[in-house]
Amino acid sequence: MAKKYMLIKGDFHLHTLYSDNMDKMDVSDYDKLAKKYGLDVLCITDHHHNLTQNTWEELSLKIKNHVGLPLIMQGYEITFAKGHIVLLNKSIFDSEYIKDAIKNLYNDNNLRIMAHPDNNNCKWQINLVPGIDGIEILNSGHDALSYKEDSICNGIKTYKAYLLLRHKLAAFANTDCHYSFTFGKAWTGVFIPQNKELNTETAINAIKSGHTYSCAGDLLIELYSEDYIMGDTLISSGDKYIYWKCPQNSDVILYYGDTPLDAFKGSEGSFKPMMNGPYWIFVKNGNAWAASSPIWVSGIKDRMGNHDVRNNLLENGLIYKNNERVKHYFSIIERLISDYKFNDNYIDAYIKWLKQFIIENINDEELANKSTDFLFYENTKRLQLIEKILMMLINELLLKIGSEEISKNHLTLYNFDNKEYDGVIQTEILISPDTKDFYLTDDNGNKINFVSMVMKDNTFINQERSPERMKEVALWLKRGEMHEYKVMNVVFEESGDKLIVKYDLYPEYFSNKNISWDKEALLLKEYIENKKYKNYILRVRSMISAVTQFKIRLKANSKKNIFIKEEKDNKDNIGLRYNEFFDSMYSDSGNEYIFTVQNSSY
Repeated sequence: MAKKYMLIKGDFHLHTLYSDNMDKMDVSDYDKLAKKYGLDVLCITDHHHNLTQNTWEELSLKIKNHVGLPLIMQGYEITFAKGHIVLLNKSIFDSEYIKDAIKNLYNDNNLRIMAHPDNNNCKWQINLVPGIDGIEILNSGHDALSYKEDSICNGIKTYKAYLLLRHKLAAFANTDCHYSFTFGKAWTGVFIPQNKELNTETAINAIKSGHTYSCAGDLLIELYSEDYIMGDTLISSGDKYIYWKCPQNSDVILYYGDTPLDAFKGSEGSFKPMMNGPYWIFVKNGNAWAASSPIWVSGIKDRMGNHDVRNNLLENGLIYKNNERVKHYFSIIERLISDYKFNDNYIDAYIKWLKQFIIENINDEELANKSTDFLFYENTKRLQLIEKILMMLINELLLKIGSEEISKNHLTLYNFDNKEYDGVIQTEILISPDTKDFYLTDDNGNKINFVSMVMKDNTFINQERSPERMKEVALWLKRGEMHEYKVMNVVFEESGDKLIVKYDLYPEYFSNKNISWDKEALLLKEYIENKKYKNYILRVRSMISAVTQFKIRLKANSKKNIFIKEEKDNKDNIGLRYNEFFDSMYSDSGNEYIFTVQNSSY
């Protein structure tokens, strides 16, 4: 590299005895392991729902008392069922409760790393989210086939999707250490200036700049051009080269965004980027592999002579259809925001990020110097991906709006298409586990005829646990929260020498009340301390699904409301929420609209 950098090795996702590290590892244990495996920087990131302010302070003091290398930072892992995010270098624990975790996640000073996005066991349940600074391309690394895109250990698929949508982010490989034997098998390479000493500031600045690569095994790789390295933006008129280096006899794949451009064999090489955007390399040598953060190229002008690119793209039937559907979904989002006077930086970030890829909005740099075939290929993929994200986003909006509607004991269904409708609506809705009955009413409270079928319970957890693992359950009961859900309907049942602990999970927005099961939490702690039971069974239910069909007349531009109400055992009414009712199709008769609504994933 023309500009001298020093490579340091880090692991930024580690658990201790304060969460669920099965070997009860502490700061001193990680200090020894880092010295053994040659790692220079670590970040302790226990699960947020296992931490309290007291345990956070205990851990913080241990880290502050640690001197010398490795450099050890403190953070935590936001542990929601929908996805985990590692927050690096946190000075305070500001996510003890759900509402705080949601509120503080997108603070400007947070450095957010998407954890194990494609892991089959705890992968992300929603599509790409904005505001991510890095992504675990590798998590754990003990799988010899972890480089394969369908491996449970890597996030290559999600990494490619982010780059297709031109989201700048850094590549990470972390062990997510819950057992000591996994430590050292995966690490993140971080490049800091050679004339700077390793400290928290230089490490964090390098990560924010994307000067990283992910590695399983022991591979030293470089991707650079003049003074630019991975994570930087290279200004080029098409005359500059990007160089790569790696160990002898390596297999190297060059990617542009999510698309492989070329393959090489050897230890070094170069290429001349002719399109604006992200270029990165995937390197494999034996069982070891690495993936770089991209170098971003900008400034290349169009040489294809295609001056009417956008219109040419829209002449393609598939692209035109996808583009119109994406615009329609954006209009729904904007209408919801306007109707409900909704204000959320998270939603705004999505809109700003994705709207630039509507064909009419794409900037000249993104289109420059690309063949017609490549433009069709790339934009088809991108629009289809954006469509999925927008469908999820509309559901998220409805859930947020629903938190206000629930307090009024009703929800509203609008005829979004603004077309006259007279037919059967089929929808799936979510009801809570202790539902006695639910029904539909019009504005005047008159019941609407419908038929329904309640489906099986959705079992979230049904597992045998040791007394040690039940300690975190006691904490969840005390808080009245687990992941991003409220804990409800707690029941203890004896079964021989086992105790069965049962409860239900409700989405957080279903109640603004702080619910705490102090009595049950204290009792469970006493059982554990007194060794009353040898083993425990934890049974957790989420919501029950129901399919509902009903007939309603909605005229064009009508504001007629349909209310769904739920009667519970305590006679309280609570509103229900559902999603994707904007997705419609004609039946064979051509006279009916059938609206299909799918329940959210909880």
